[in-house]
Amino acid sequence: MPGRRERKRGMDAAPAGHREGRPSIVLLEYFTETRRPVYTFFLVLPFVLLYEAGMIFLSLSAREWDVRNGADAILRALFFPSKLADAGTWGTVIWTLFSALILFGAFGWWQLRSAASWKLKPRHLWYCYLESFAWGIILLLLVIPLKMLGLPEGMSMAPPCSQGGQAEFGLLERIVMSAGAGVYEELVFRLFLAGGLILMLRGMLGVHRAGAAIAAVVLASLVFSGVHYIGDYGDSFTWASFVFRVVAGVFFSLLFHYRSFGVAVATHAFYDIIVNLLISAAGYARS
Repeated sequence: MPGRRERKRGMDAAPAGHREGRPSIVLLEYFTETRRPVYTFFLVLPFVLLYEAGMIFLSLSAREWDVRNGADAILRALFFPSKLADAGTWGTVIWTLFSALILFGAFGWWQLRSAASWKLKPRHLWYCYLESFAWGIILLLLVIPLKMLGLPEGMSMAPPCSQGGQAEFGLLERIVMSAGAGVYEELVFRLFLAGGLILMLRGMLGVHRAGAAIAAVVLASLVFSGVHYIGDYGDSFTWASFVFRVVAGVFFSLLFHYRSFGVAVATHAFYDIIVNLLISAAGYARS
């Protein structure tokens, strides 16, 4: 009967409209939308600017300053001529421009390859920052049980640097180095190392996709943890801090895979910044 069919159609249409506003649908849209390269670009950009501008400012204000994040120093040693690396402030400026060119070039290639839209929703971008901050808090909470196992006081996952003379870092230097840790450690250990291992295990050794991903994530996380104990500013080794950093490496890898490179970078940087703010606050309270 026409009347009955119309009533039935109306009943079906209402739940469909209602479903569009359900939290699960909204979250799915957010997670799908924010995996696009343009969101990663704007998530990473503030931390790149903070770190690189901070490096230039510190090299101009302190003649003895030749300190960089460990992962950044690895890239600098591999790709930067030694004469320019030792050129003081001008070397820092040139490396900053070179690094920016690499990062923005990689983004442009990824954006063109994915053929994704260049448009973004500012509201979703702010949600990405809040989400990354929340993941950083969750990671910070994992430190609490490890404190009971002997985790060093004031432990931060970022190696402050791997080159330069002895120096004591103030809050500004710590925040600048934390931003660099988020960008360059995720670039080196998640994107390059873990990604390269997956390609090698699958392409050269024929390992199954899932097995290659698990092996690559574990190996990259072990290396990520190990580099924190190398260099003039490396931490003192303890099994508790080593295990935590391995867990953190796996944590960042999961964010990189299931969310995006940008969320992994922002989470890492936020975590390190929070830890260093807590360290400074504790030192101020003791004084």
